Amino acid sequence: MKRLVYASVLMLGIVACNNQLSTNEQKNNTQTVKQTEAVSPADNAIAREAAIKQLDALEKLFDNQNYLLVAGKDSSYIYFSRLGKNNFYTHSYKMVKGDSANVVIDTLQVNAANKVQWHWQKQPLVLQGTTEFSSNWLANGRDTVLFQKIDATTLQVVSNGNKNALQKTPTLSLFLVRSYYDYTHGTHLAFDSTNFTKKH
Repeated sequence: MKRLVYASVLMLGIVACNNQLSTNEQKNNTQTVKQTEAVSPADNAIAREAAIKQLDALEKLFDNQNYLLVAGKDSSYIYFSRLGKNNFYTHSYKMVKGDSANVVIDTLQVNAANKVQWHWQKQPLVLQGTTEFSSNWLANGRDTVLFQKIDATTLQVVSNGNKNALQKTPTLSLFLVRSYYDYTHGTHLAFDSTNFTKKH
């Protein structure tokens, strides 16, 4: 009888140990699955390189150019400037008395999730897709903003059903010099596309 009780206790002990080992194995397996779900350094590098290619496409779309944006009765300007592989800046400003004023500098950059983001007109934008002819952005996680090349000098912006045009100006330095000259002399040369330095 004692042997039977002893054998039963021994069996219960072995079963309990096996159950504990199984539970530990399940925990280890769960931890292994969670670790493999993390992005590998190679995948992260590929995603980052893809985002930089999107910046390259945006540079072809926007170019290093200065644009006039007319929205209703309000006129403002935006200058796009790519500096290096990872940095793309925008300078938004208005013209006051022939000079730039209220300048806001924003950056198109690759965020930690390897998405191109841009804070434009007081709203955060995340790039959804781009080519050298158009770019589609998600604003505030729900609205879309579309930039589309219409011709060599015009981009169209579609946001919340509103369409506005970005009209290319002469180079930024020339535009600012002419704008100040126009202000002081009452002329209208700022947008003149005539090449005054060309020999005839």
